Amino acid sequence: MNEKPLPEIQKSLEDLVENLEMPSETDAPFRVFALEIESFEAEKLPEILNLERAQPLDERDLIEFFEAAATEEEWMDDEEKKRAARFAKLRDFLANELENTAVYTFGETEMDVVIIGKSEGGFVGVVTLVVET
Repeated sequence: MNEKPLPEIQKSLEDLVENLEMPSETDAPFRVFALEIESFEAEKLPEILNLERAQPLDERDLIEFFEAAATEEEWMDDEEKKRAARFAKLRDFLANELENTAVYTFGETEMDVVIIGKSEGGFVGVVTLVVET
């Protein structure tokens, strides 16, 4: 893990997600957060982060979560390829710069997605919305 301070990691994440939307039935922006805490329970994240949905809770694999968004396909135009590259860069940052990165979803059809990992001084991550019908 890279021992960058929490504010530096937070700023890097903000730059990575600027004008980036998570593709689903509702393309949603990302919100970056930083928590100066020692530990957390996944079940408490909706309360801590002021999310609309709290149940059910599911944990997903980071690489699998970003697979569709971060994969460049032959049929994509230049803009779509750039967006896929940005998602790959975000995925790699979350995987490499944070420790114990986890993806938690809350909800069923409309899901709040929290991607969180440990950094020097606390936890940092992103929140977005995914709609799957």
